[in-house]
Amino acid sequence: MLIITSLVVVLLLISTVVYVKDIEKNVPVYIAEGDQGLSAVKQDGLHTLVSALANISMGGNRNVLSEDLNRLKSAVENHQYKAISELDFEASNSAPYSNGVWISGGNNGTSVSSIYVLFTLNSTGNSASYYSEYAINVTSSITSSGTYIPVNESANQVTVTCNVFNEGKPASADNLTFYFEQNGTAWMPATSSSIIDRGEGTYVASFFAQSVAQNTSLPILLNLVDSRGISVWTNITCIQK
Repeated sequence: MLIITSLVVVLLLISTVVYVKDIEKNVPVYIAEGDQGLSAVKQDGLHTLVSALANISMGGNRNVLSEDLNRLKSAVENHQYKAISELDFEASNSAPYSNGVWISGGNNGTSVSSIYVLFTLNSTGNSASYYSEYAINVTSSITSSGTYIPVNESANQVTVTCNVFNEGKPASADNLTFYFEQNGTAWMPATSSSIIDRGEGTYVASFFAQSVAQNTSLPILLNLVDSRGISVWTNITCIQK
């Protein structure tokens, strides 16, 4: 299902590339054709990476990145107007990336889902030619911390503060799901969570963790999906307040 969804998104992006190239036929001569073509290709590259990262972060096969990029390459090279274009890409293998992907869910309340790809676009046309090397990075990340207050011998009221970022800037979350370790054996989803959007990418959640042993700290598992559909996971060690 994840790969099918990604395929649909990429096919829509390819349609967009075709449409952009078609409308360039009517662009007035005083508008730089090269600038318009490069801008369109960069935008479609960004959407392609967002779609691939959403798929991968949800458990999809990492091969979807190269598959989606090859579809984008084909669309760009086969639908340029009055130009011969070549789009090449290279997924970063510089640490911490592997084949363009970096997924990290730590035990300290931080987490990252990221893609980094280098592109080269070479286009030769009747009226203009251009060559461009550029990188596109898509990164969704969170930082979080938590506290708890014992309610009775087996229950705690938990409060978690989470900050969401897209490319290092405050971003929005579509969904936050919390889990707590019940009786030290299984992760249970927290129900009836109260979540307050403080703005600027900050969310404060409150919920009850039932049947939890009383310790000096309380482990919580957080899954957040941002507004782009990209998922991040992290473990939070909540301290007693």
